[in-house]
Amino acid sequence: MAYENFLPPNYTEEDPDSTITVSSTAITHANSKIESKSHVVADKGVDHFDEDFTHQFECLIEDISGAASSLPFWAVANALGSGWLHIYTSTEIAFFYATATLFRLRAYHSGLQDGLDSSAFGAISGTLYFITIIRDDDGGSGNGSFTAYIRTGSHEGTLKDTLVINLASKYNYRYLYGYISQGPGDASTADGFTRNLNINEANDAFVKIMTTLYTGVEKINTAAKSTIAKIFNIPTSV
Repeated sequence: MAYENFLPPNYTEEDPDSTITVSSTAITHANSKIESKSHVVADKGVDHFDEDFTHQFECLIEDISGAASSLPFWAVANALGSGWLHIYTSTEIAFFYATATLFRLRAYHSGLQDGLDSSAFGAISGTLYFITIIRDDDGGSGNGSFTAYIRTGSHEGTLKDTLVINLASKYNYRYLYGYISQGPGDASTADGFTRNLNINEANDAFVKIMTTLYTGVEKINTAAKSTIAKIFNIPTSV
């Protein structure tokens, strides 16, 4: 399992108030200002996220002083911005965030709300949550969907809730945020962290290689093909 390395040169940190601590696998908040122009972001390249994906991470909120404030733990977007309020007015962004009492999943395009989960999960302060976010590029009405599975214990642990949004339009995404502040107009603060972000790309690429090997080499013996199929869960009918 390969976690994202949040340190330079992989990610860029902007933290004018010095309230964020970044390590290789964690982003920790201590009185982070919701209105601060802060983010931790990686430029993955134009249209990098252009199909299905599965992202997993762990997060915890200890305190958010304003009930309506938001602390995004994860986002994909098509612009660099000092707060999600800066980005959503002009381009695309989808993000998973916490308020003082809730987890939410939301998407915007050019100032319009492109998707909002039909329910919200009542997050408990001080509890470690394991989040799995799945993008189905053809989900919903065909424009794509995001699903967030919220668990405790592990990524295979107790399912606490499932949040779903169906997009009104289809987009690809370039930037991956381990954190992005809300932006101006909210003097609230937040404590908590996100860690162990796994975007599953190394494993996906390796499985694709092994699938090509499995299907493309006709002379490979039956025992070897069976072993490859079992290890990498390759359907024997491919």
